[in-house]
Amino acid sequence: MNKKHLIAFLVGCAVATVARSAPIKDYVRSISQPRLFFRTISHTPPRAVLMDGILPVCSAVVDGDILYTAGHCVRRKKEGDEVEVLLQKDGEPTRQTVYLRKVYSDIAILSFSKTDPIETPKEAQVKAGARVVAVMGILFADDPDVYRASLPYFEREAKVLAVFTAKEIGMIDLLPDISPTAKFALVSFGSFGGNSGSGVYIVDEQGKRHLIGVVSAGVSDYTIVALF
Repeated sequence: MNKKHLIAFLVGCAVATVARSAPIKDYVRSISQPRLFFRTISHTPPRAVLMDGILPVCSAVVDGDILYTAGHCVRRKKEGDEVEVLLQKDGEPTRQTVYLRKVYSDIAILSFSKTDPIETPKEAQVKAGARVVAVMGILFADDPDVYRASLPYFEREAKVLAVFTAKEIGMIDLLPDISPTAKFALVSFGSFGGNSGSGVYIVDEQGKRHLIGVVSAGVSDYTIVALF
């Protein structure tokens, strides 16, 4: 399998609706998974998930008044459209309306205001070998009551294996509007349906985390991260 076919397979996994089917979920549950470190609500950082009716479909990152998710999670929307999210800052998640402000690479920027100025994040300087942590949202349950109580997540730590442009990995064939120079990182942890839009952070020498992008696609062993 060449790079182009690998990326096509990964992105296909990310957007396939069969990821929510019972057979697929049963299969993923049967895979040996790393230990999950769940946070209690009092320590949970602000989180959000994108809604489609009564159930969530993608994860999102909350950074002040801005939210980031994967671009393919809002592929049927245009800039300025309303997007429904479940937002959890303290206590139970609450449903809110936010606005799609910009889509580039496979990154979508949303905000609580439809008109306030927004800034595109600075380009992430990421190299092979960098240490990263992903905060992965878990969206397996088909019971909406699960998400009314809390938005569970776990963390995965790994290293960046390589950084590619969209042109180099054939992403422009899958996302026709994407810039050929948009950058993606291949990292050594897996992901599954619902993880798209989860935040990925680079860890500096002092142990501080810096948001560099969001989960775009993945399978059991590898994940593609859309970089700012």
